[in-house]
Amino acid sequence: MIQVPMTAASLAASRFAVSRMSETVDGLRALADPTHAAHLQRWLRWVRPRLRGLDLSLLDALVRTGGYVPDFLTPPPVGADRPFADDLDDLLATPADRVRAEIELAHRGRPLPVRLNMALADGEEALLEQVAVALRQFWRVAMQPCWPAIGTALDDDIAFRSRVLARHGAATALSQLDRGLQWDDGCLRIASPDISETLEADWVDAGVVFSPSLFGGPRLYLLLQPLVQTVVYYPVRNMIHGVQPGRDPGRDGQAELIGHTRARILTLLERPQTTADLAARLSLSPSTVSYHLGVLYRAGLLERRRDRRRVVYTRV
Repeated sequence: MIQVPMTAASLAASRFAVSRMSETVDGLRALADPTHAAHLQRWLRWVRPRLRGLDLSLLDALVRTGGYVPDFLTPPPVGADRPFADDLDDLLATPADRVRAEIELAHRGRPLPVRLNMALADGEEALLEQVAVALRQFWRVAMQPCWPAIGTALDDDIAFRSRVLARHGAATALSQLDRGLQWDDGCLRIASPDISETLEADWVDAGVVFSPSLFGGPRLYLLLQPLVQTVVYYPVRNMIHGVQPGRDPGRDGQAELIGHTRARILTLLERPQTTADLAARLSLSPSTVSYHLGVLYRAGLLERRRDRRRVVYTRV
């Protein structure tokens, strides 16, 4: 159990944010160990042929640890619209002693992989440069083409959490993030199978960043250490199976995530529409459209309101 005491000031400083870098690193972890990435099998089939010719050996050595992956690979997220290059700048600014300590912690006294020793031969700064180059290449080939779909899923999750926060308060919003997380008496309690004793993280003054994760899978994980802002990565609600871009990464990616009919409904609902309006435009029966609207509404992707005798739907 991890306990994070939070004052009114630290709670007020807490926020939700999307991390391109953590999704990218989780993509690498899925490639290294696909047995724990059942929700990404479609993406894995799509991406493997596109990675031929890329040297990912250093990144593979860093993430193929069987457990903890060095935290310096995933700097705390700042905002949804932040360019990936800015995350790389944060990574490059990691102090050398922290890089070495986290790599040794990840391998827990075992000999470091040969590729990692080679990269460290010229020092931690040189290793970070090599890591940044490899991450930039992987991002461009494997993640950037389907980021419109991934980003939409993550942004929609944050929008849903924001509505829960506004309607029911912080305690309910935080407790609903994951079964392993509870808010109780001014303290965030996080169940961790890797920690047998209770660890009290009493250094969290700058607040906590809560970051939804699609590629991280159905598990909660943390960036938790002094001098670095605490991040709680939680699974995006209604875990979506499969991410694969097509000719139009935004539209096709969204269709891949939620289905073509529901993607078309969301596109049309940029303007308020009734069930009858949508049925006429999509050439579907009203009952079929009503079913899809119900699914999208329960997923938090739509809002609905009554306008006299009509029910009008709008995209969130």
